[in-house]
Amino acid sequence: MKAEAKEIIKLCPNYYKIVNTPIDESDKVSEKLVRIYEDYLFSVDLREKDQAKKVTRIDKVLNEYFNDFRFKKELANKLRNVKVKSKIENITEFVVNNIIEIFDEYLENYTRNIYIPRWI
Repeated sequence: MKAEAKEIIKLCPNYYKIVNTPIDESDKVSEKLVRIYEDYLFSVDLREKDQAKKVTRIDKVLNEYFNDFRFKKELANKLRNVKVKSKIENITEFVVNNIIEIFDEYLENYTRNIYIPRWI
């Protein structure tokens, strides 16, 4: 493993949990998200601070994706509506940015609408 790969994994405490999460064969969205996650992590330049921050952010977001069923459902629905324009050069980074934006919207809406479970 290259030294940079070790640094990336050090920045991503959930890396092995995300990559080794069992995924149902019919869950194509999760498969693609894990592939995008790995592609993005190992394509960044850690010398740029904004990319290093984004690496830790996408790690947190995908960990939440696998732990929060409501966020998983919302992300899958919203990603189906993302349109990639032909002038976009780095599609992986574009998708990662959209995933982070969707997560930020989800957090904003989730904190506004307090979820009160119904007790039987």
